[in-house]
Amino acid sequence: MDFPRIKVVNTDTGREFVAWESCEINSQFLAACSSFTLDAASEKSAIDLARSLAADAKVRLFVDDGEMVLTGYVDECKLSVSRSGYKVHVTGRDVLGPVVDGNVDPRMQVPKEATLLDLAKLVLTDQFKLLVDFEEAALPPEKQSKVGAPPAWNKSKHKRKTPIKDAKPKDNEGGMAYLSRIFMHHGYWLWASPGGGYIHIAGPEYDQTPLNDITLVPGSSRT
Repeated sequence: MDFPRIKVVNTDTGREFVAWESCEINSQFLAACSSFTLDAASEKSAIDLARSLAADAKVRLFVDDGEMVLTGYVDECKLSVSRSGYKVHVTGRDVLGPVVDGNVDPRMQVPKEATLLDLAKLVLTDQFKLLVDFEEAALPPEKQSKVGAPPAWNKSKHKRKTPIKDAKPKDNEGGMAYLSRIFMHHGYWLWASPGGGYIHIAGPEYDQTPLNDITLVPGSSRT
């Protein structure tokens, strides 16, 4: 069986690394951000690899057909050695990782008529200096049907421009914790695109046709 070829690129230096033994990417819809784990064993290049992918290095992950699957930062790079040789273990998260770790400024002034988009810009671009744009859609139209989402996913009846209530940050509140609290209250969520250049803002279409039917088994309480 041929395993996918994983390519990791350091965006600052342009260096590419492909000799990985394993790669794991963990991405969940309501998780604060996606994470990745990489393992490599090499007698000759392990030390160079550990230096090139040290903590805070910005990287992009590709699968063998060239599809970019994640852009983020290295949280930790461990180099170990034993009788069997060198091993490198790399962990990290997507571009929202720093927002998870850092706190929102409790002195932040939120305009009375601020929208969710305004709030995202205040926190992500003004405070955390992320170089991102924003898209108010869950997925491109050509991919929506693949996950069962209707074309009208980004036309939910909630109004994104409704003024935000209770938007004052709490003391020692994390950046992502703050955004999550506000966005979920309004029925929305936000996450980073694979390329790291966009933050998606979307909510479910509550009037969509159900994907499945729940049927009561006759003569019992089971469904």
